[in-house]
Amino acid sequence: MALIFLAEPTCLLAQQDNCIEKDLPQILFKKKGDEVTPKIVIKKPTIILFPVLASSPATGFQFGAVGQGAWFMGSTETTRISQTSANFTYTTKNQFLMTIKSNVMTNGDDWILTGDWRYYLYSQSTYGLGTNSPSGVIPSSGFNVQGYDVDSDKGAEPMEFTWLRLHETVFKEIKKDFYIGLGYHLDSYSSIVDKNLDVAAGQFTSHYNYSISNGFNPNQYTLSGISINFVYDSRDNQINPYKGLYVNIQNRYSPEFLGSAQFSNITYTEVRGYKSLSAKRPRHLLAGWLFSNYVNAGKAPYLTLPASGYDRRNTSARGYVQGRFRGENLYYGEVEYRFPISKCSSVLGGVLFANAITTSDQATGVHTFDYVKAAYGFGLRIMADRLSRTNVNIDWGFGEHSSGIYFGATEVF
Repeated sequence: MALIFLAEPTCLLAQQDNCIEKDLPQILFKKKGDEVTPKIVIKKPTIILFPVLASSPATGFQFGAVGQGAWFMGSTETTRISQTSANFTYTTKNQFLMTIKSNVMTNGDDWILTGDWRYYLYSQSTYGLGTNSPSGVIPSSGFNVQGYDVDSDKGAEPMEFTWLRLHETVFKEIKKDFYIGLGYHLDSYSSIVDKNLDVAAGQFTSHYNYSISNGFNPNQYTLSGISINFVYDSRDNQINPYKGLYVNIQNRYSPEFLGSAQFSNITYTEVRGYKSLSAKRPRHLLAGWLFSNYVNAGKAPYLTLPASGYDRRNTSARGYVQGRFRGENLYYGEVEYRFPISKCSSVLGGVLFANAITTSDQATGVHTFDYVKAAYGFGLRIMADRLSRTNVNIDWGFGEHSSGIYFGATEVF
């Protein structure tokens, strides 16, 4: 995979201990003798672009672009930064992936608008439900790039499908850093092809068995619902926090009259915390992430069940392929140690991380925490834009009989 990025340097910060913190474009393009501005000066939104070139058996050759924009809707003293990211990828197996995600903070942080829109002509393997899946199979050494299979694990059940997602939530601040929000969420799966399925020959898959047992059409289904959300957010920056706490509680109600195949109620809870270890170099910090996602009433279609790598940023469970662990209930935890590598400019940084995940399977009596899968790894951070604190990320993750390499333009959490 090849990565190239462009960024508009938009600000410089005050000097600390005779060191000027810089981003990579400053180092590459800044002319000698340019003066340092002691305060943040906003000239225009920052834009970072990544060409995407990759290849895997599941997708074939991939090419496209990933971009991120960051801007302020008001004064930097009272308004936190807004961001949007977009991903457009096409593959030689006629797959198309379009993702647009946004987090917009209005003037004074009075309102927050978060969006997650996707349209995929996609293929991906599933492995059954529960952290012990696939049952009775000894895993091989699977490898993935950005969550895509390169060397598939044993027991993988390849699938093809069309996926439309439209998630949009609007939050209103009711007290400083406290928000309440309402959202609409649509996940529609169609043209589902279960490649290992052969009903006539008695060869069944986890997806087919779950769908038939729970009354879903295995060829297509929809989950459509509304949510009520509570958020506490004291982070100093949503793209790359140095301090603060983020708490999110969402209850998603998906009745049949809104278009769902069946009624379900799904609850999502999340906590992220950040603690800087140095006043002089705040980039030196500890970060933690905990979340749970569970179906507490009704039945949800198979591909909408909580799964690894299907959080909003698609970054959980580094070390495993996306969707490797799935179940009615899911719990996840991760910790990162983030640190600067460059002695003065802070252009280069690094991370060490460890994570763990557990999922359930009601049909076989597997409960969460009966089986737990862990992973660990390390990564490199390149400061691409200092105003938004946007890093170029390269991570290597190692799980049980599994590993992967991951790229990004925002922090994992």
